[in-house]
Amino acid sequence: MYGLDKVKKELVIYGLMDERYRPNLDYFRTQDFDPIPVVLEELVARQVSRFIALGFHQELGKTEDKYREDFSLPEELTNLGEYKRTQGLPLVVDPRVPLGKQHRSVNMVEYIDLEEVSEETPAPSKPYLLWVNVEENNPPTTAEIINGFSGDKIGATHHELISFYLNYPRMFIDHGIAAGGARYKGDIPFIQRFIGVFGVSRGQLEDRFPSWRVMSRNGRVIELGN
Repeated sequence: MYGLDKVKKELVIYGLMDERYRPNLDYFRTQDFDPIPVVLEELVARQVSRFIALGFHQELGKTEDKYREDFSLPEELTNLGEYKRTQGLPLVVDPRVPLGKQHRSVNMVEYIDLEEVSEETPAPSKPYLLWVNVEENNPPTTAEIINGFSGDKIGATHHELISFYLNYPRMFIDHGIAAGGARYKGDIPFIQRFIGVFGVSRGQLEDRFPSWRVMSRNGRVIELGN
């Protein structure tokens, strides 16, 4: 695996080579890589703060306080204390904000037409919380991994993939990650570093790339807000 310091140095070099790369790379280089909060309320608050910093509340015509209210936890999950990570990484998603806006908020390069991305996995239309995993793509093909999901594990949507990038950018340091529950003209969309720059592109379901991962999530999601 690439060391974090090495990657950040590479991104600085690319930014110096071409000014167009800088906004794209600055998001990754300036992110807080502190340990993930173990208290669910703190984790949700941290991820929502990141959305606010990226202007999601303005996209929806809301104040910061009103936007935060949309992410309140259900009563049974408040004051829960530390949560268990056995099901994967907890992730907050705001599907109300269009994919294009979410990509542009971090100047992600788009090599595909986002209007052509279809979400195959059902998801709420309001903010929600879920647990996600990243499955290795070596040696199985992408299709074999998806077909091999067991229990309540299903492919993650593209909205969940971009939210994963926004909140866990270090997971993309040395490999691309595909949205197991989304399709693009029969292929699968994924986020990866291309010549140093983070972008979204497409891959075939029969691809067998060691540098690829496929993102899945547990079937149960927790809707947030009132």
